[in-house]
Amino acid sequence: MSDANNSFHKGRPRNSTMDDAIMSTAIDHLGKYGYRGLSMTRLASEAGVTKPALYRRFKSKEEIAKAALIQLETIEEVRLTGNWEQDLMNLMSASQRALQQPNGTAIFGMLLNEEWDSPELLELFRDEITSTQRKQFRDVLDQARAAGYLRDDVKLNVVINMMIGGLYAKYTADGRLPKDWYERVTNHALMILRK
Repeated sequence: MSDANNSFHKGRPRNSTMDDAIMSTAIDHLGKYGYRGLSMTRLASEAGVTKPALYRRFKSKEEIAKAALIQLETIEEVRLTGNWEQDLMNLMSASQRALQQPNGTAIFGMLLNEEWDSPELLELFRDEITSTQRKQFRDVLDQARAAGYLRDDVKLNVVINMMIGGLYAKYTADGRLPKDWYERVTNHALMILRK
C-alpha cells in the first residue's frame, strides 16, 4: 500500500484498553446510578480517560448507555446442534449466563424503572436484544414443529415467554439463580411441548 493511501487514516489508532475501561465503567455506573445518574464527567474520571477522549467515542450520555446495554445484554450466539431439545437447553443456558453477568439484573431493573423518562432505552433493549434472543428460540421451535415433534395446540410464544420469564421471576423471588435453574425450566417446557 502506498503512503498516499495511508494518509486517509488520521490520528492515533483507537486504544482498545481505553474502550474496554469506558464500557466496563459505563455498565457499572448504569447498574449503580441508573440512566438519570449517569454522569459523563464521573464516567471519564473513573474510567481513567479524559472527557475529550470519552466524547470522541460517544457524543452523548444516551449513546454510551445504548452501547453499554448492547454489550452487557447481548446473548451469545448459540451454535445449534439440530437436536431441538438440546438447542433449547443451550439457549436457556446462554440466557441465564447473560442475566448473571455483573450488573445484568440491575441494568434490567433500571430499564423498567426509567421507562417513562427514557423509553428509548427500553425500546432498544426490546428491539436489539430480546428480539434476537426470542428469534433464536422461535427458530428452534418452528423447526421442531415442522418436523412433527411438538404438540399442535401449544402456543410457541407463550412457552418462550414462560422460559425466559422463568429466569427473571426466579431471580426476583430469590435474589439468585441456582446453577441448574435453566435446566429445570427447560425440562418443564419440554413436557408442555412434546407430543
